Amino acid sequence: MNPDHFKLVSERWSKNPGKSTLSIFDFPPSYSVRFSEHGNKILQNLYINFKTNFGIDAFHRKTRMNFYSIDYYLRNESKSISIKFLIKLKEILAEYLPDFDFTSIECEIRYVLNKRNCFAASFPLNLETPFFAYVLGLSFDSGIQDYCFANTNHELILKAKSMFEHFGFYSGSIKDRTGGQIVQVGKIGTKFLELAGFIINVQIKANNPLPEWAVYSNDLPFVKALISAIIDSEGNINNKSLRICQNTLHQNINFPHGYRDFPKQNVSSTSFIYIVPPEQKKEIFQEILNNPPLMLISLQILFARLGIHSSLAIVKIYVKRTGELCSAWHLQVFSKKNLELVYELTKEHLIKKSSLEKTLKSYKRDYVSGPNKRVEDFIKLIKFSGKPVFTSRDLITLNVRKRKTIQNTIPYLQSKGVVKLVGFEGKLKKWELIAT
Repeated sequence: MNPDHFKLVSERWSKNPGKSTLSIFDFPPSYSVRFSEHGNKILQNLYINFKTNFGIDAFHRKTRMNFYSIDYYLRNESKSISIKFLIKLKEILAEYLPDFDFTSIECEIRYVLNKRNCFAASFPLNLETPFFAYVLGLSFDSGIQDYCFANTNHELILKAKSMFEHFGFYSGSIKDRTGGQIVQVGKIGTKFLELAGFIINVQIKANNPLPEWAVYSNDLPFVKALISAIIDSEGNINNKSLRICQNTLHQNINFPHGYRDFPKQNVSSTSFIYIVPPEQKKEIFQEILNNPPLMLISLQILFARLGIHSSLAIVKIYVKRTGELCSAWHLQVFSKKNLELVYELTKEHLIKKSSLEKTLKSYKRDYVSGPNKRVEDFIKLIKFSGKPVFTSRDLITLNVRKRKTIQNTIPYLQSKGVVKLVGFEGKLKKWELIAT
């Protein structure tokens, strides 16, 4: 991993650390809540206590605290109690009833509401769950200003809706739209992402990474669901590899206005982009390299923690029709060993599991995993040939390894003292096995 890229992610994390555990007071004062039956009884006892000992009107004149809000809520004249009221109530209780444990009220909250959306919850609220992992993982391919997820895969849409509702969101019905389907959570989902550590803007502009607490989470079910959601929404599995895609906008790079003469590439039936030619890339490539998609960098860190090797590559530099310079990047996972680790982590949730299984089956043999394993394999291969003195042709005719692999590996075996050169057979070198 490029150390400069890690520094960029670390700087973003320090500015937007986010939280993995939420209190009701993390939400805006304009939001409101509803309580369980037991919570209602606690509120009723508080109301009676203050009415008996202080008098509601007298206490209101003294503190500007309107306890009638509790009475209206308990008599269903008001559907909820505002968080602004709870903030004031907590201050009052700390002063007048210092022995009262306010968490006894907070843990009895069952719903959080804003003007249009409702969320079922109990507090303190832990975000390190497989359900919120899907909210987080799908957000990079979503409209996060008014949280909604769209996709052409109906199975993934159903999975997303189920996970959203298990977490506590009311996601409404699935709606058809041009080119796919959409499931919407609303502004309350956006607030959760903001509290988790996101900048609320379209991803290509905000360039949000995964939150630091998510990358370094030790909750394995959460991590499994998070990686599954990202691969299902942003991943592409083919050609014996996994590629996860993200685009970045480069607003700080001055680019010549002659881009309309660049080659065009259609991205949909109604839209296209201008591909930056190679001769134009040289001037801006280093600046683009210094502004990677932070989501892929943070995911690369998470993969490294799990023992999965991955590499980052720029695959396209282009200009949008609006004249904005962008780059497309892939986080790539190669080799059977790494893909098997991904499979073990994601097989419980992954919609694209069949594609990953097909890719794994396409590996006809287990590829060597390092120099020591390679030496062991070739010692066995030489012994299998039955010729302690051999040529490269003798091993090639066994059809176990490719010609190029054998020709490249024999000099390596010589450098390790496994074989030695003993002569020539025509133009071919003859080798003798020393190690046993």
